[in-house]
Amino acid sequence: LTAQWIARTGILIWVYSLTHSAPAVSLVGLVEAAPLLVTAPFAGVLVDRLPYRQVLLATTLLQAVIVLPLLLARGSFAVPLILTVTLVLGVLAQLFGAASNAIIPMLAGPARLGWVNGAGQVISGSVMAVAPGAASAVVWLLGERGLVVALLLCWLAAVPVLAGLPAEARRNRP
Repeated sequence: LTAQWIARTGILIWVYSLTHSAPAVSLVGLVEAAPLLVTAPFAGVLVDRLPYRQVLLATTLLQAVIVLPLLLARGSFAVPLILTVTLVLGVLAQLFGAASNAIIPMLAGPARLGWVNGAGQVISGSVMAVAPGAASAVVWLLGERGLVVALLLCWLAAVPVLAGLPAEARRNRP
């Protein structure tokens, strides 16, 4: 979640610094919204057929890999590459979100589900409040390539945590 919000803000800053164009930044927002509108309705159905831990691990690792081409973003090639990477990251984020929402009841159990969902909302809100500032600081201090490295490190840091989730976490089918 942290990497997704840092990516979101960092990419907006990056595109603006390349283009100095509000319409170009708006295009990034449209590309970010497209997976939500198109992928989200099917993400839950797809994820429900797979082991949740594997979906979480695969999407996280794929996000780390997908961001690497941004290290090559230069010149007139930069904005189309950034938009393409943003679109793929958005699709992967929808799959990750569906799997993370589905796994919570299995991990928390019915007695603690309300508390865990509440804690998750506080964490999510905190990330949304802090990540844009963190993204701005990373881009300001380290530049766009530093942003890519920071994102890569965030996603890779999540892998051991996700790998520690129960392997059998999957919805029980009747």
